[in-house]
Amino acid sequence: MSEGIGSQPEESQALPVPESKREANRCLFISGALATTAGIAGIKESLRTEYGIENVEAFGSIFCSDPQNPRRFEQMADYIQSNSKDGLHVVAYSLGSSELLQAIKLIVKKDPNFFEKNENTKNLHISLVSPSGFNKGVIGGLRYFGRVLKFVRNEGGREVPPGIFKPKAPHLGINALTAFPLAGIEPEELNEALRLAMPKLSQGIDREGIEKVPLEKGQRYLDKLTDEEKKTVKLYSEMFRSAIDNRNYKAVANLVERYGEVFKNPLWKVFGGDFESTKTPMIEQTKSIVGGYIGLLRTLRTLVDAFGSAPMKELAKLKEKGVKMDFVIPEYDIYMKLDQAIKFFEGPEKSSNNIRMIEGAAHSYGAPSREQFAGTVRPSSDNSTAG
Repeated sequence: MSEGIGSQPEESQALPVPESKREANRCLFISGALATTAGIAGIKESLRTEYGIENVEAFGSIFCSDPQNPRRFEQMADYIQSNSKDGLHVVAYSLGSSELLQAIKLIVKKDPNFFEKNENTKNLHISLVSPSGFNKGVIGGLRYFGRVLKFVRNEGGREVPPGIFKPKAPHLGINALTAFPLAGIEPEELNEALRLAMPKLSQGIDREGIEKVPLEKGQRYLDKLTDEEKKTVKLYSEMFRSAIDNRNYKAVANLVERYGEVFKNPLWKVFGGDFESTKTPMIEQTKSIVGGYIGLLRTLRTLVDAFGSAPMKELAKLKEKGVKMDFVIPEYDIYMKLDQAIKFFEGPEKSSNNIRMIEGAAHSYGAPSREQFAGTVRPSSDNSTAG
C-alpha cells in the first residue's frame, strides 16, 4: 500500500473521532471492482487518520490487475473473528459486499455459532457503500447488468456497446468536480445547482428523514494538476459561476459533462493511484483485467453473487443477530437506489438512522474525495457523540 499521500490544507482535513467516543477500534475496508492497492491508497490513509496506522486493514478488489492473494478471504475472515469483540468497523464498497459474503461464509464454516454469540456481534458495525448483491430475482439481476453498462458509459465515459451508444459523462464530470473542486463556489451552492441541472439523476430531491452528508470544501487533488490544468479549473470555475448566477441550469449540466471530458485523464490517474505511487495506471489495468488471477472460481462466485441477492440475504440475517449496519449512498449513484436501502430496513421509520446520502457525489466518489472518505462512512453512533 502506497504511503505517499500529499499533505492537504488544514481546512480540508476530516477531523477524526476521539478514540474514547468511537465504538470501533479497528477498520476493515473492502474495495469495489477494479480498485488496486495503489488506487485505494488515499482511502486507506483517510481511514488510518481516523483509526490509527496499525488499526486498518484494506483490500483492493479481487477483480483488478494486482497480483492476487489466494488467501484474501481467509484473511478477511480472520480479521473479523479476531477483532469483532473489541470493536470493528467493516466498510464494504460496491463489489466489496460480495467479497464480504465470501469471508462470512468462511467464518460460519469454521465456527457455525460465531454470529450467534452477542459478544461477537454487539461491537461489529458494517457500513455498505452502494453495495452489490441486492437484486431480487432474474429481473433484478438483469436490471443490475443494465446499470453496469450505464456505469461504464456515464461514469467511465466509454462507448457501450462500442460504436453504437456514444458515452455520456455526467457522472464522470461529478467525479471530476469531487477530485478537482471549483474555485469560489461553496459545496452547498454547487450541490443545489447540480440538483436543478440534473433532477432526474439526483436522489436528494424531496428526501425527508435521510441523513445528508456534504463533502467538505478542500483541495483534494488540485495540487497534482499541471499549471495549464489549474488554469482550466479556474476558467471552468468562472463559467460555472456565471451559469449559476444566471440560473442557466442547462448550461450547468453541459459544463458538468465537459468538465468530465476535459479532466478524464487526470481523473483516471486518481483512480489508478498514479498520484500516490508508480503502479500501473487505471487505463492499463482495464486492458489486462482478464489475465493473471489466482482463484478464478472465487472471482466468478463473487461476481455471480453481485448480480444476485445472496449478500442482501446474509447481511439481513446478521442484522437480526445484532450486527449494526448502515448504508452510504452517493446522491448520483448509478447502482444503488435509496429506496432499495429503505426496503432493507423495512421502511422509512426504521431506516432514518441507518442511511446516509453523500451530497453531490457519484458512485466512485471514494478515491476522489481522498482524506474526507472516512468521515462519510463514519458510523452514525460515532457521529452523534463526536460533538
